[in-house]
Amino acid sequence: MARDTSLSLFDARKIFDEDYSDSDGDGFSNLFERAIGSDSLGPDNWKDLPFRPRSNDGKQRISFIRYVNPLATTGEEYLYHVEQSQNLRTWNSAGLVLERSIALGAGMERVIYATDTALPPAARRFLRLRITTP
Repeated sequence: MARDTSLSLFDARKIFDEDYSDSDGDGFSNLFERAIGSDSLGPDNWKDLPFRPRSNDGKQRISFIRYVNPLATTGEEYLYHVEQSQNLRTWNSAGLVLERSIALGAGMERVIYATDTALPPAARRFLRLRITTP
C-alpha cells in the first residue's frame, strides 16, 4: 500500500515560512535572502549576492549587501559573520577586517571584508558569509 507523503496546507505554510527553507529553490535559505535584501520568492539579482572582488595585493575579499540596522529596518535581527578557512572544516573570523562600507540608501550598505595579510603563493584560503539570528 502506498503511503501518502503530501503535506497538509498548514504544514506547507509552516515550512514555507521557516528560515531554513528555500522557497524559490535557488539554493539560498529564506533567512539568507531576507538578510541581504533579496527576494526569497523569486529569482535573485546576481548583484545582490555575495561575490569576491579581485585585486592585485594578494589579499582575499568578500563583498555583500546588508542592513545597517536590520531590527529597525525589517523588524528582524540578523548577525553577519564573515569567516575564513584553510580546509573547509574549521572556520573563524580572525584575520578579517571590514575594508570598506558603501551606503546604498533604504537602510542598506555594501561592505567589503578583506584578509589582513596577503595570501602566500600556493596557499589556500576560503571565505564565506554566514547569517544567523540571535
